[in-house]
Amino acid sequence: MWWRVGVGLALACAMIATTSEASAEDAQAYDGKVFLDWSEDAEAARCIARDRIVSEVEATLGRQVFAPKAAADRVLRVDVGATPPPGRFTAQMLLLSATGLSLGARELSVESEDCKEVSSAFTLALSIMADLPRTTEEQAAARSGTPVSPPRPTWHGTLGLGALGALDSNGDLAPGVQLGLVVRPPRFLPFGVFVSGVPRSSSTPRGMGYTLLNTTVAATLCAPPASFGRADRFAWLSCAGPDVTLYLGWGAGFTESRAGLSSTVGGTLQTYLSYSFAHMWRAFLGTGASATPQRVSLAFSEGRDEAKSVYRTPFLTAFVSIGVAGDIF
Repeated sequence: MWWRVGVGLALACAMIATTSEASAEDAQAYDGKVFLDWSEDAEAARCIARDRIVSEVEATLGRQVFAPKAAADRVLRVDVGATPPPGRFTAQMLLLSATGLSLGARELSVESEDCKEVSSAFTLALSIMADLPRTTEEQAAARSGTPVSPPRPTWHGTLGLGALGALDSNGDLAPGVQLGLVVRPPRFLPFGVFVSGVPRSSSTPRGMGYTLLNTTVAATLCAPPASFGRADRFAWLSCAGPDVTLYLGWGAGFTESRAGLSSTVGGTLQTYLSYSFAHMWRAFLGTGASATPQRVSLAFSEGRDEAKSVYRTPFLTAFVSIGVAGDIF
């Protein structure tokens, strides 16, 4: 079977996967805890159950292997995906020490229509990766009783783009687009910048056409994201902060420059539910609202008539958005 070939290669590679710091003479058996950072696409999830793999690995090694990140001194990152032809699965595996040092990186390829065989192949490969001997650095820390310093916290940023539907207090419903950047710094609350644009086209009773573009820029502070579900694939994020909305109208009736511009300042509350469907990629569904105490008008003149209001800005605008977001750093 193809999976046996893949596992055989994984075994041969994993046995020499220790870093150059650890030699065959001083390698010390590993008995610590590993944090499993697992991701998989939807097709792979139908055949490979993360929880079952975890149970089988621990049964194979005869001890508790995996633990939450705060209680682990190693990280095993596994990214599983289904690739053509049907029944073929690949996994990228990377084992890191507490300091972020790479202890081994392997790729596993399994081809079988039997999910039990696929699961057995992954169990065997993960058992070897999770049980690699301690490095020289880890042995020195164990002898001295001094824990290895964890890697310095890093910044993380996620950029998202989606379609948006907006309904305001004037009763106007219109489509738009939304672009958002959420940054998660170490030891501080996440913050985000969101930009949304909603275009509208209309005409006056005399047939003079005009176009409106409402652009909102919001700078928000967010609550720590809450992860839940199998393998923490779902995440909930809520953000709030001030925003500025620019109202731009153009057409023959907007003064001599054929343009009208107004703005309002208010606040926004937004919340997003996201699902991790692949490593570094998430689909999101968002909802929120922007409110302002200000209300201004865009004036429009038809021929020699006095300028009349063609658009009065709303007090409240609610929106729903859907799109895709990816980690950019």
